[in-house]
Amino acid sequence: MSSTQSQTVPDSGNQEDRIQAALIAYNNGSVSSMRGAARSFHVPVNTLRRRAQGATARAKTRANSHKFTQSEEDSLKDQINSMISRGSPPSRHELREMADALLATRGDAVPAKVGHRWVDNFIKRIPSLAAHYLRGGTNPVATRPAPKEAKPKDAKDFERQALAIISSLRPQFRGSSNTLLKSLQQMTKAYQEVLLEIARLERENKRLHTENVRLGAENCHAQSALNMNDGSTNGS
Repeated sequence: MSSTQSQTVPDSGNQEDRIQAALIAYNNGSVSSMRGAARSFHVPVNTLRRRAQGATARAKTRANSHKFTQSEEDSLKDQINSMISRGSPPSRHELREMADALLATRGDAVPAKVGHRWVDNFIKRIPSLAAHYLRGGTNPVATRPAPKEAKPKDAKDFERQALAIISSLRPQFRGSSNTLLKSLQQMTKAYQEVLLEIARLERENKRLHTENVRLGAENCHAQSALNMNDGSTNGS
């Protein structure tokens, strides 16, 4: 191998840095094409394309079938078991969110995401989780669906129906005292205020849910780092 070639074939750590730099350059438009980014940073274009699509670096996984290192998986498992023991088991949707958030803590330019079957496979591989989720768990919340935002269409339909009912009542009160008409107006105003409050509460619920997932991922990341440090200390 020539001296020039030896300078352009780095160890895996340097190549990983260059892959990340190439992705950043491509994503921010500094380089117009994936091939150009690969050429500029001396990385295989096919590898760069796979990473851009969310593939994980081999150095960070135990095998092709595993998204996480053993330390990351252990910390994630401990976090889930802790939530189960407190009576607040995460749903499958939340498990996926926790896993994706944990992958995002790696700081990759294009964060990887777990696959469609990852949650089921992860549960089956962990006896304590399989005992809980595959048997329905001890708490029905374990299988609850992901929180849903109110559908604007449904809210609008409901609003139209309510206003239609109120409007249909107005002719009956023509010529009646102003008290009844004022009552209808107050009902309409109160209804609108209720809709606004529902929308506010749903936004707050979504924010708290996102924050809970983020904190869980950060806790897993910190625990994973501690596990790795403990392993290094014991090994030395």
